[in-house]
Amino acid sequence: MKTELEKRFELEGACLPEVRNRFNARVVRWVYSLAEIWSWEDRRKKGTDDNLLPGPDGAFYACGYDDADKPIVLYDFGYETVYKPVQKRIPLKEKWVEEFITHSAETLEVIRFIHAKLERVSQLTFQNNRVTEVKSVNQGVYQHALIHYQGSRRKLEQSLNSKGEVFFEIEFDPNGQQSYYRIRRDGTRVQLYQPLPKGITVKSIKDTVHQRLLALIPELVAAASIREPICCVALAYDDEGNDSLPPVIGIGLKSERQQWVVEHGKRAKDFVWNPAQFSNYEKAHTQLNDDALEEACDYLNGKWAESGAAAPAARLLMEVAAALNKIDWPPSIQRTDDFVVYAVGLEGRGLRKSLKAGLSPEKFVALKSKCLL
Repeated sequence: MKTELEKRFELEGACLPEVRNRFNARVVRWVYSLAEIWSWEDRRKKGTDDNLLPGPDGAFYACGYDDADKPIVLYDFGYETVYKPVQKRIPLKEKWVEEFITHSAETLEVIRFIHAKLERVSQLTFQNNRVTEVKSVNQGVYQHALIHYQGSRRKLEQSLNSKGEVFFEIEFDPNGQQSYYRIRRDGTRVQLYQPLPKGITVKSIKDTVHQRLLALIPELVAAASIREPICCVALAYDDEGNDSLPPVIGIGLKSERQQWVVEHGKRAKDFVWNPAQFSNYEKAHTQLNDDALEEACDYLNGKWAESGAAAPAARLLMEVAAALNKIDWPPSIQRTDDFVVYAVGLEGRGLRKSLKAGLSPEKFVALKSKCLL
């Protein structure tokens, strides 16, 4: 079931002009500046009066205040850098970031647009002027965090899923050092980014991930009870610096592929292989819930984070995808003749390499002839 914030995200996403007009109509004064003016993350004024400007000319930031003198609109105009005759920043005329704020007792609600596209809807709760809870839908993804303090010092931050269950924690020591923990479903904690336990090697952990994915993914697809042919299963991984494992599973439908071909012609390939376009992606029935898998992935993520590269995870998932293309899938799953399992980065990297490894030469040529590759 969708949260209220997820419903708000869908509603506000198509309504920037209405949102802008609604909030701007309540602004009684504008402040313009060379630096940030106010932060909704801690409800504090930023910058100094030396940065303030008499009007919008040359401003990098603008803040609109309501009749209670509360900031309700924040604009960031962005800038371009010119290098002649001397290097300097020139503010842009178009708004880069637009943020609209609703104040309610100890709660703030924020609607944030970037380049006129809704990025985030957030709800922040404060106690004694410190944020203690943050709920948000960021680029369509629900996030929920609780922040705990010891005196004035942040001590613990907990991430919760949509069911209200804690799955991740960050501890802060008195010097600001951070320790990271994954919370298993039974409530026990696994500290992340630590040396591998004695007797455990990267190879043995990779083998665990490989075998668990090989067993779990067909089970997951069968349990989804999709009553129409599927053409692909995507193992999507983060290739932008975050943890890459476990993969996010996407199930592509034949009917969706046919619709994209009709609507987009030769551009259909931009949709066919992008799991974010699938209706069966980031849903409850596409989640891999397995403690052994998650613990092994935590070890690998921690080890590979030292290099900051997604390549080892990409190689592992390509190997898993290739193996899944060779197994006997449950007969209850309806698959097209050109069905394929592939690994792909969230930014599309590695797609062609994985497809070539997973498809027979005949299937590869057939898909290419349909302008799908």
